[in-house]
Amino acid sequence: MRILDRYLVREFLRTFVFSLAVFLALFAIVDLFDRLSRFLDVSGTVIIQCYFHRLPWFGFQAMPVAVLLAALFSL
Repeated sequence: MRILDRYLVREFLRTFVFSLAVFLALFAIVDLFDRLSRFLDVSGTVIIQCYFHRLPWFGFQAMPVAVLLAALFSL
């Protein structure tokens, strides 16, 4: 693998991981505020468990946007 290829892959992955983490957090925060009235009578561990189980769905929704941003910023 040439030096330029390694540089592009490293820049792509760095941007991809950062943007995916930001979008996952954004999805979780927006969904939390949307469901806040339902979570008032529930403990914090149940809320964390709920969002831990919803994380793959959030990732599925955020992955295309994160790939697009990573491709744009790395090139």
